[in-house]
Amino acid sequence: MNKTRVTILFFVVVLTIVVAKNLLNKRVEENKNAIMPHKPKLAIELLSPHYGTLSHSQTFLAQVEAQKSVVITTKLTGYIEKIHVTQSQEIKKGDRLVTIDSSELRSTLESLKTSLDYQKEDKNHALGIYERNQKLYRVGGLSKEQLDLSHIAFKGKQSLLAHTLANIQQIRNQLNYLHIKAPFDGFVTTLEMHSGDLALASKGIMRIHTHKQKLIFSYPAQSNAIAKGQKVLLNHQEIGTIENLYLGGLSDLAQAEVKLKTPLNLPLQTHITIEVITQQSKGCIIPNQAILYHQKGEHIITYKNRTFEAYPIDPILRNAQHTLIKECPAHAKIALASQSQLQKLLTLEDVYVLGETNE
Repeated sequence: MNKTRVTILFFVVVLTIVVAKNLLNKRVEENKNAIMPHKPKLAIELLSPHYGTLSHSQTFLAQVEAQKSVVITTKLTGYIEKIHVTQSQEIKKGDRLVTIDSSELRSTLESLKTSLDYQKEDKNHALGIYERNQKLYRVGGLSKEQLDLSHIAFKGKQSLLAHTLANIQQIRNQLNYLHIKAPFDGFVTTLEMHSGDLALASKGIMRIHTHKQKLIFSYPAQSNAIAKGQKVLLNHQEIGTIENLYLGGLSDLAQAEVKLKTPLNLPLQTHITIEVITQQSKGCIIPNQAILYHQKGEHIITYKNRTFEAYPIDPILRNAQHTLIKECPAHAKIALASQSQLQKLLTLEDVYVLGETNE
């Protein structure tokens, strides 16, 4: 009985060993055929820096205005006889805009002309007396005192005549002021008065503008970034240059005037956002995303001969997207990545370079 148990136990042990060995061999074979996971790679994009011109700009809110804008007023008070133009009408330099009633001045002019005729006769009469007295004085028939009195009388008549002639010329000039003409080519924007209104020197009759436009924008008066000749952009396209600067008085703001290359298809008083090129320089242009900021300074990570290296840079100019340096790294591309990825490039061995070809 004991012998039988021993035999059975022996066969159980042998069977267990055989099964265990088969399972172990099967697992080893499965492990051999299994695909082992790879260590994750760091994917990096490369680009080539290039030489060019980099600009730095500032943004401002500008207003579209006419290059010339004037309020038409009268120099002499009077009732408006006629308005010769309508609102929005095109005008040329010299076109008649307004006629002021001239009846009062013309009446004065006619009165002066009548006085002038009488004064001419009176002066000629006084001249005749003076010339006769000169002859009498030479033959001793008249005293020196009487001769002088006749000369004074003649001079007085002559002076009065000259004064009247001056008044006539003044009235004629004033009559010209009553015919108000356009000082330049343009158009009428507003009419403030109409025929029959009393025109005063202190009150505008109409406003006229030129077709040529300009832009006006404000900037801090203490800033030295804005200067004449700087380029001005609208939607990244050059539209003009800064022509004049007007320093503020009590205000902390100054104003700049932009001369436009061509008129904008915008109404006057429209507000637009412009860019002013405050700095511009030439050199090697690199994206800001390619710069590694470190305690020891700024670097870019170059890629040459399948090796990444730190390349120190000294920025000349920077805007929102790019940085300008003096020289590009020779025959090398640069890595474009986040700060943490750029830092890892100097230590990692397993890096996948996007678009890399075997050279």
